[in-house]
Amino acid sequence: MTGMLAEAVDMLKAGQLSEASDRFTYLLTAQPQDPKPWHYLGIVALKERDFERAANLFEKALSLHPNSPDVHHNLGAAYRVLGKLDKAEHHYRTALQFKPNYAEAYFNLSGVRKFQPDDPEPIQIDRLLLDDALSDEDRCFLHFAAGKIQDDLKHYDLAFQHYREGNRLRGVTFDRDAYQ
Repeated sequence: MTGMLAEAVDMLKAGQLSEASDRFTYLLTAQPQDPKPWHYLGIVALKERDFERAANLFEKALSLHPNSPDVHHNLGAAYRVLGKLDKAEHHYRTALQFKPNYAEAYFNLSGVRKFQPDDPEPIQIDRLLLDDALSDEDRCFLHFAAGKIQDDLKHYDLAFQHYREGNRLRGVTFDRDAYQ
């Protein structure tokens, strides 16, 4: 079954959503208590923009494996699109409890709430950005999260520095003169 799961994941990554969905569904008939096919079916539903179904599938995966940071993160994404920002925030924060260096979860958390001066996230993000082993992708997520948080705190120069660094890591530059 592990080989079939890997094939289905490859199909999902290749954008073959219908084929991947069929494989994940077949795996569920053989192993309904395995949270992985539920989670991956939720990802398929997200990609198909069926957010209510995605949330239900992620909830089922969490009922089988409640400590999964990835499932919490993806459930947060579904709730965010559904406009259930309190639930999204809860699941992003839970993902961070299980995986404190989850850069993408910090990025997504920054998009669902307005931060206050006493929030711990700016310090946590600054600490993570000191890690030389951090991938450019994670560093990019963290800079964009930090930029949004600093913008909320009205630290606009610092926010701009983070946004500029995030864009640099993505290979995007901002030409202020051209913009004006």
